[in-house]
Amino acid sequence: MSAGLRILSSGLSGNRFSSNITVKQLAERTHRNLTAFKQDFRRTFHDTPHRWLLKQRLLQARFLIIGTQLPIGRIATETGFDNVSHFIKLFRQTYPMTPLALRKTKRGKL
Repeated sequence: MSAGLRILSSGLSGNRFSSNITVKQLAERTHRNLTAFKQDFRRTFHDTPHRWLLKQRLLQARFLIIGTQLPIGRIATETGFDNVSHFIKLFRQTYPMTPLALRKTKRGKL
């Protein structure tokens, strides 16, 4: 893994997906041109930067849905989704239920 991608990976871990950062901005943070960044990223993470970020945001949202009582709309916003309907659609495509259904299911098991 290149030094730039290592720094980027550590900087994006945890709770840092609330902004709607672009792939171009990610490339700039690693001081690489966009094409080289995308190639290195895919080689390192076996995914495109966009899909990887989307997966990370949805994973963070899932943790917040299960672990907090925050409204779904706020969770969507805090994990970088401007449109709640789009967030719910993507969430349902990734996890075979809506965010609210997940919360209800997990709440019954706690």
